Amino acid sequence: MKLQQQRNVDEVIGVQQQHKFKITDGSQAIIMDSLINLYSDPIGSIVREITSNCIDANRERVLKLDSKIPMETGDDTSYWSDKQTVCIEYVEKNTILGVDECIMFHDYGCGLSQERVQNVFTTFGASTKRDNNYEIGGFGLGAKSPLAYADTFYVSSRHNGTETYYMIYRNNDNVPHMDQVYQRATDDKNGSSVIVPIKDGYYDRRKFREAINEQLCFFKNLVYKNVEEALGEIKNYYTLQNRGKVIEDTEDYVLTNDGRNLFLLVGDVVYPINWDLLDDNESSYKASVGVRFDIGVLDLVPSREELRYTPTTISAIKTKLATLKAKFKADAAADYTMTDYVEYLIGISSLSSSGSSRYYSLESDCPKAIKASMANVGAYDIPFACNANLSPKKGYSSNAAFYQLFDGVSVFYAKRVSNNSAIGGETIYHKELNTWDEFFTHVKNHKHLYYVEGNFSTPKSYTITDEEDSFMAFKVDAAKRGARINDKTNFVDSRADYLKVSTFNTVSALLKKSSFVKSYADVEEKELSESYGDVLDSKTRRKVNKQVFARNAEIKSDGYNTEIKYTNQEYRISDLQDLLLSHGGADPNLKAVVYAETKNVDELNKVVKIISHNKQETTEVYRYGAQKFENHYRVVKVSKDVAKQFKDIEGFITAEEFMKSPTHLQSFMTAQKIKEYKSSFEFLESFGHRNSDISNHLCQLYKDIKNYDDNNGVDSCWRCDNQIEPIVKEILQLDIADEVRYDMKIINKLEEVVEYSQGLDLLNHVHFTNDSRKSVIDFLSLKDKTPDFEQVKQLILTA
Repeated sequence: MKLQQQRNVDEVIGVQQQHKFKITDGSQAIIMDSLINLYSDPIGSIVREITSNCIDANRERVLKLDSKIPMETGDDTSYWSDKQTVCIEYVEKNTILGVDECIMFHDYGCGLSQERVQNVFTTFGASTKRDNNYEIGGFGLGAKSPLAYADTFYVSSRHNGTETYYMIYRNNDNVPHMDQVYQRATDDKNGSSVIVPIKDGYYDRRKFREAINEQLCFFKNLVYKNVEEALGEIKNYYTLQNRGKVIEDTEDYVLTNDGRNLFLLVGDVVYPINWDLLDDNESSYKASVGVRFDIGVLDLVPSREELRYTPTTISAIKTKLATLKAKFKADAAADYTMTDYVEYLIGISSLSSSGSSRYYSLESDCPKAIKASMANVGAYDIPFACNANLSPKKGYSSNAAFYQLFDGVSVFYAKRVSNNSAIGGETIYHKELNTWDEFFTHVKNHKHLYYVEGNFSTPKSYTITDEEDSFMAFKVDAAKRGARINDKTNFVDSRADYLKVSTFNTVSALLKKSSFVKSYADVEEKELSESYGDVLDSKTRRKVNKQVFARNAEIKSDGYNTEIKYTNQEYRISDLQDLLLSHGGADPNLKAVVYAETKNVDELNKVVKIISHNKQETTEVYRYGAQKFENHYRVVKVSKDVAKQFKDIEGFITAEEFMKSPTHLQSFMTAQKIKEYKSSFEFLESFGHRNSDISNHLCQLYKDIKNYDDNNGVDSCWRCDNQIEPIVKEILQLDIADEVRYDMKIINKLEEVVEYSQGLDLLNHVHFTNDSRKSVIDFLSLKDKTPDFEQVKQLILTA
């Protein structure tokens, strides 16, 4: 970058003494440290500065070959590469230098002689790029930028058959030094590499990835080696895999499709705009446009991290923005002069979000739309070249203009949709459009439309949607002129009859002859698939689809209370039967389908309360504050007719049958038995609770009981204790042996723990600390309950 050297004073009159500013030897370390730490974002600056230097190195080779800058002593073109790329490489371990993970920047320029390496890397302010604007650098600081991040970095130069490695570092005097550490002969073409060790593993790898994505997103001819594998996804507007892409690139501007705010590009480096310093408003330029400036036109701060908003820079930016805005506005007027009416409507639809002030820039793959957005030109600002009266109108009367223009022409958007009320579950959805905004929203996504005379045909529409996601159609019917306007709106068309007829004839003729409109009558009628069907009433549809209607039980909560609710659901009986079967030796997905008629809903509510105590049987749906039964049970309320269909099907049981079945009641009743006694042995929670490997017998019993209770004693129904007690009493009255009513493995453990806890209730009312083991042993000894020492060594007590 060519720097402007200014001479501010030509002559001073009457000078008596003159003193030239200087830097003392003792201050060198301080000044150098200040220059090194000039960067507010060290990693970002390394990525930007070193990559820019690599590009400059490649460019220097080309400029010399093109005789735009002179050759230097030592230049030997036989050693020069023809590569134009810059390679950024991640290395997990550099064996030559003995450095762990590092990031390397490789260029294929003329190479650096030893003298030039010394000049570039050991002299602050030294630059070879101040005499031209072909190259990016110029301040003589960027090559040293790695010192702002790391105390040591390395440079490798391949020059005329010799590869030399240098170590650049700061020692105890805080002054940078450079040592030659390795040299060898090489057959590689000339070039250089900068090797920067990565200091802080994952964190710094992430920062390097972010810096590459931010600083280099508009750099071309970059090659990455092992970078994405180690650092993560790299985003560049010129790569195919990146979502954001450059869709138009010129010497003056670049357009992207991702809706980023207006920005500046200097040598492919992105600079945001300080609108306050420009005394301008960002909302006037809402478009994803990068405004290009030649190197040297705008003033940069020495770190090159931002612009210097000098009068020259401000004037250059304002002039360029005004020029581009005027150009884009003129381009928009010239871009939509087509005579095909539907082509015109499709074209301006991409501008439907353009114009006026917006919070966000336009996201679009259409260069015309982005340019129009910056020029504040919208769909309503572009007249139809052949007849301006047929152009869309904006403002209060825009909908009225839509009705008048398409009077006698209904505009439809159609697509295939899922519909539970349709046989097969699919149908064709036709939506009539009544505003310009609706029309533009849909038409921009279609390359052609259809002209319909008469009614829609289901097989024809099905044929179209089998090949296209959706379609739009103009349904033309002269007999309906005026009907749609007067019947569906409060708008009364006051135009003279001859104008109404003339507009209808003109519009319908333009639509029919458009090359962007196909005849609906010519569409082949395809045979409908089984997934498609007409919309029927629910009862008929369920009969056809062999479904039944049921209401699923669920527990709803509002944060204060819970209640049992039933929500509508449709089932195929065969699907439920399949879930009840064992497949491949695995347990069935369903244990039972429990049902009841409305008259027996109280019995079904008991079932809900019992099953909900098992944590594995309910699914929490936080969005609706509901717990649903979607695991091993289906609990449903059904009609009398459905109950008849369920009867005698294996795995389908009534609520009354469930309430008499030990298979389904056992875990609930066992948890209720634990609840009856658990307050008497809660102190056992402290036995070994600091030891993750609880091996003693007593504590293991307690752990087994507690786990069982946690899984099967869940109080899903808040404040329902008074409702649970009658259910427990009812089950206890059943003629069922305790060996079947309860899980006896857990009951035996419970009995042993309860027996041990007799007389130890005092322990349930104290706090445990670290220095009372002897008191515990004495108390247990007094009660003749002393376990072995291992069992009580972690039990700590304070009254």
